[in-house]
Amino acid sequence: MLEVLGTLLFIIPGIIIALGFSLVYPIAVLEKHSVSETLRRSRELTRGYRLRIFGAGIVMFIILAVISIPLAFLLPENGPVWQFNVLHGIISDMLGQLTTVFALVLYLSILRALGRGQSVIK
Repeated sequence: MLEVLGTLLFIIPGIIIALGFSLVYPIAVLEKHSVSETLRRSRELTRGYRLRIFGAGIVMFIILAVISIPLAFLLPENGPVWQFNVLHGIISDMLGQLTTVFALVLYLSILRALGRGQSVIK
């Protein structure tokens, strides 16, 4: 019981911190601040939107899982034909880039919401 409690005491704050830093990549590229300023700006922009970001992240995770799990069975990473290995690598990299696009969409949505007073991720 204490082990579960201890694990939760590390996991939940870790999720909260990760949500606060979920906009680091777009801020670093588009706003070109120092490292500490980029981290501060990400925490600042996500404040008040972290629950929505968490929900959108869960939806994104489900979408990636629905695509990735059947792909793993259809194109095994160490399959007998090298073309399958190449195709698996290409598709895996493309799916990995979706998280970057997701962060950019969140960033632009939050900026738009702050500018017009609209809700983020409707």
